[in-house]
Amino acid sequence: MPDLDLRLFGVPRLLLDGEEVVISRPRVFECLARIVLAGPDGITRSELCRKIWPEFDPSDARAQLRGTFMKLRAELEKVSIASQFDLGGEIVRATGAVSCDLMSFARNPSSDPLKFDWLFSRWQSLGTKRTGGRNPTRLPTPSPPLSTR
Repeated sequence: MPDLDLRLFGVPRLLLDGEEVVISRPRVFECLARIVLAGPDGITRSELCRKIWPEFDPSDARAQLRGTFMKLRAELEKVSIASQFDLGGEIVRATGAVSCDLMSFARNPSSDPLKFDWLFSRWQSLGTKRTGGRNPTRLPTPSPPLSTR
């Protein structure tokens, strides 16, 4: 099974066996990231639409999502990892193991929970930012946990 690693700190990227997989469009990358962050339970298409296109009415957001899924499948098929994701139903999910630095940070017992909450909310807010086709906005790399005084 291929080693997939989603990096959201610093420059967001997806690594396959240590090599970067180019996801050419920011919205496609955001969709992939939200699917991975949803964990094994997945995320509904409706929720993806609300998070990625909050300004669209539901039918227009669904149309955008269908187009985004077509692009995402094409990107994943280029590197033979499309089978790692179930995009066909109302609930979409990563079916293979995908590690993610943001989720690893959250599981670390020495992580500052307030810092994780801030980073996660910051990452979620990126969906409403327009990137104009540029790379997705960087998420700051966390500093060591705050020490207790």
